[in-house]
Amino acid sequence: MPYGDPNAAWGYPVPPEPRSRTGLKIGLSIGAALVIIVGGIVGYFVIRTAATTGKYKLAMPASFQGLSQQTDNGLLKDMAGTTDGISSTGATPVLTSYSSGSVTETPQFVVVGAYGRLPLASTQIGQAWKGMTSGGGSVSDKTDEDAGPLGGSMQCGILSESGAAFGICVWADNSTYALVMDTGKTTAVSSDLPALATSTRALRAAAEIKK
Repeated sequence: MPYGDPNAAWGYPVPPEPRSRTGLKIGLSIGAALVIIVGGIVGYFVIRTAATTGKYKLAMPASFQGLSQQTDNGLLKDMAGTTDGISSTGATPVLTSYSSGSVTETPQFVVVGAYGRLPLASTQIGQAWKGMTSGGGSVSDKTDEDAGPLGGSMQCGILSESGAAFGICVWADNSTYALVMDTGKTTAVSSDLPALATSTRALRAAAEIKK
């Protein structure tokens, strides 16, 4: 793999066809993109990590904003295979959801992420959007957001693909990386990016802790 382009040798995994849940295909594409981004960046920059990297981990809370954590949601089961490649890079994958309903319903939020020694946060976020759109989707209304007191970088936007559209916020620092998907709202009209950014900062504050 050429060291000048950490993503050059990474193919884009084709996710399985979705079941009857709106937006599932996008969720699968995002999970696949995370493998590409984290795998490529960690593999390329592992020799350049600083002493300050890898000091935090993600411990997702059992509840969030009145929603219960679900780790066995049907959507997550379909996405689980897309995170397999993260462990081989030395990072630890995170995949969870938050919902007020049953495991057969589309959750309100889906979180796909990783933690480990992850340098160059802004680069990771840029490659995140590139990875998501490489599957045929498009991103609109992309904005820089305050990442909160933990620092790093964060951006939010609306991802559209296969007839569905919903808000996504991505944060990254030298220890953690995560995409928070507002899967409870599957049209661009109903996506509230400022509200999602606020929720993402709150979730990050609850989940990102010192090792």
